[in-house]
Amino acid sequence: MSHAIAFDTLSSVKRLKEAGFTDAQAEVQTRIIAELVDERLATKQDLKEFELRLELRLSAELAPLKWGMAITVGGIVAIILKFFSPHRLASIKMPTSEKKEGVWGIHPPGF
Repeated sequence: MSHAIAFDTLSSVKRLKEAGFTDAQAEVQTRIIAELVDERLATKQDLKEFELRLELRLSAELAPLKWGMAITVGGIVAIILKFFSPHRLASIKMPTSEKKEGVWGIHPPGF
């Protein structure tokens, strides 16, 4: 970890001695606690740095997926545009004089 957490060792020793610990016991106990605090606890700055590294890693891993999706969508749009191009639509013959039957063979009104 890059930043130390403040741990008041003098105050800790005093409180342990007031609770009945010997000088040696209070000092050892305080040293153990101080080491644990330094080695195991993360500061807000540590968490911010971790968050930044995680965001950068995710961005790097998601970038190829974004490009793949963009290329796929572009291909789909190109296919749709090709299908609905004016010369292709002109070649499709639409019936003009046939009456369309509705559901169950009934002619809709106005046809």
